[in-house]
Amino acid sequence: MKDALFSQSVIDEYIEKMRRASTLELLHDYFANSKEWLDWLLSHGSITQKSYKELKRQLILHVESRSKQLQNSPKVKTELKRVLFLISIIISSVVFYFVFFLIDWPRIFQVSENTSASQPSEKRVLPFRGILKNAEGNAIDTKQDVYFALYNSPFGGTPLYTGLCVGEGGITPEYNGSFTVTLGTDCGMDPISKSLFDENKALYLGIRIGNDNEIQPRYKISTSGYSQDTALLGGLPAGKMNSSIPYIDETGAIVIESESPSIQSTDGIFKIEGKSLSLQTIEDEGGNIMLQPGIGGNSIVTSGNFGIGDLIPPTRLSVVGLEPYSAIATFKNMALIDESQTSVLDLALATDVKGSNATYVNFYANATKDTSGELVGSIRLNKDHVVYETAGADIAEYFLVIEDRSFEPGLIMTLSPKGIHVGLRNEPVIGVVTDSAGYIGNVSDDTNNVLIGLIGQIEVFASDIHGVIQAGDRVGLSTIPGYGAKAVSDPETVGYFLEDMNSDSNIFSNNRCPVGYKNTVTISGSLVRCGRLLILLRPK
Repeated sequence: MKDALFSQSVIDEYIEKMRRASTLELLHDYFANSKEWLDWLLSHGSITQKSYKELKRQLILHVESRSKQLQNSPKVKTELKRVLFLISIIISSVVFYFVFFLIDWPRIFQVSENTSASQPSEKRVLPFRGILKNAEGNAIDTKQDVYFALYNSPFGGTPLYTGLCVGEGGITPEYNGSFTVTLGTDCGMDPISKSLFDENKALYLGIRIGNDNEIQPRYKISTSGYSQDTALLGGLPAGKMNSSIPYIDETGAIVIESESPSIQSTDGIFKIEGKSLSLQTIEDEGGNIMLQPGIGGNSIVTSGNFGIGDLIPPTRLSVVGLEPYSAIATFKNMALIDESQTSVLDLALATDVKGSNATYVNFYANATKDTSGELVGSIRLNKDHVVYETAGADIAEYFLVIEDRSFEPGLIMTLSPKGIHVGLRNEPVIGVVTDSAGYIGNVSDDTNNVLIGLIGQIEVFASDIHGVIQAGDRVGLSTIPGYGAKAVSDPETVGYFLEDMNSDSNIFSNNRCPVGYKNTVTISGSLVRCGRLLILLRPK
């Protein structure tokens, strides 16, 4: 046998039921149920084809044997005589009914259609599977006298039905104390009245072993599945066709064999509870999960954190993704109106409006799976206003330039009659090429446009051609295009130096000057030195 789904004890149980079947109808039902179970085992790969044929052969032999016994019994012979008598009556009436049907076929057919449905039996059976354990919680594997009772309350009350398996008919558990019994047929029990299931919303099964007290708590049984038939629900078999009864497969999953199944609650609150819940579609089929409340309804998460792509969300909403060529979140307001109330996102703080520390948005870089990364900017409350904070210092715009070359951040740019170009003395100053702006306007994809800082703190290329530079000196233009220098009667200035050129953090040397200007001599007679310095950009 391939795995533990097969149990020889189940086969033995079916054979014993067929051996004790009191009618041919019961015998054929037991055989059909046993063959159905074997078919299921074979379809799930739990038995081999060879084992399937051998087990089926055993069942057929027992059916044929018991069938002969029942046919030869006085009771069956009497029944056969009755059947033959009825057949003779039916044959003698065929001509009459044939003529009658020809005369009034439509009406008779309608009546037949309304009355041909099989009438449900007034008796029921209740299959039950459990585990027998002693007071210490250890499984029992010896034959036991077991008493069963059905109540309409979980505690106390008078039994509505009783059955027992005692003496020779006592229950011998299978492996690990498990046992299977069908109340209403096994151990010679009387069938259960259909009215018990019709008249009670729930029944409670009490079980007593030997002379012990009844096991608590009682086992609750929903009666909806038994009000018509334990084998059928609305006329449909369990798990063998579309629109069938859901069943539990060998993995413990509840399977609904239907193309588009649904579970509906017609009243009240439909609740699914569990220690943890998982909603998922079949991985290789790309199915969707949709939450769709009715008109005017809401989808509500009342507590905890909500993660999308984040198994351990650290905040109330955490969205994590790996999308190199797209965004991981999108918000759209598709309204076509233009009103002051129309917006995409509202951000609100309960902080007093006079506050200045609480932030609406924080921006991070160098994020990892476990950390937010480094804070590089934010939008925060600032005493009745909001303020945008960033490490970038200058305000910049894109400008069209006339030169076809690369422009390094730090080059000063000026304006001539031909257009904007690398800065020359005695021309109006536009600003400084930047790559660290805090605000950028006039964004353009034109490759001939250059981002130029207009105001704020920014680094520039500078030389000491007009003398040693100190913090506070005005920034003018030197004879080296695009380089600043200490202003000396310059008609145009760039701003103010914010640091000394001789400080430990600044390195000025002749090697850092452009190749064509390394032999330039300063006003003191030494070779020119070049470097970069931070300035306050305020063109005049």
